[in-house]
Amino acid sequence: VTHDGRFLFVTAPWDDYGKVHTFTYTDDEWIVGRYFSVGNESLGGFGGQSFAVSRNGTLFAAGSSLYEYVCLFQWNISFSDAKYQEQSVDHHFFTYPDRKVINFGYSIAIAADESKVAIGSPELNSANSSGIISVMTREVMLNDAVVVPTLIPTQSPTPSRIVANSTTWTWNQRGQTLIGPDAVSSFGLGLHLNALGDR
Repeated sequence: VTHDGRFLFVTAPWDDYGKVHTFTYTDDEWIVGRYFSVGNESLGGFGGQSFAVSRNGTLFAAGSSLYEYVCLFQWNISFSDAKYQEQSVDHHFFTYPDRKVINFGYSIAIAADESKVAIGSPELNSANSSGIISVMTREVMLNDAVVVPTLIPTQSPTPSRIVANSTTWTWNQRGQTLIGPDAVSSFGLGLHLNALGDR
């Protein structure tokens, strides 16, 4: 729910490849709004197993830890009515290369000012694993597809990279990948960012 209680977001991971449905509170009732398709044939399904939304609702993220991706949506909330279903939306995918079994995207957090997104991967299905967290920060506005760092934990000074499909903005990893302190600690099972995303 947005900070003013006006907009409600509901995920449906088993609806097609996964969808996020929106509702607007008007005159003492919730009005069905537009929906957003999360997964696709390439990424896989179950989009919306994890979810986070910014303070005013114009940025939200839906993930699938089963298929290991997170999709960010940036939209004009003024076009929340169902009749605006075809209104264009900026979106950006984060995927874990080679689809490692680490439950990438199991948890997501978004800073209230929409500047940071944290993604948790507790590695629940891997033996002797500690889990990882990566924080992404919105850097610049671009007009073409951009290259951003992957979320692979690495000691190398040059991270592996993937091509992102956002057309107007880009995200880069902020700081190092955080790794859990102990084996099998499920580090990253839950996340929260403060308003500015610096804690």
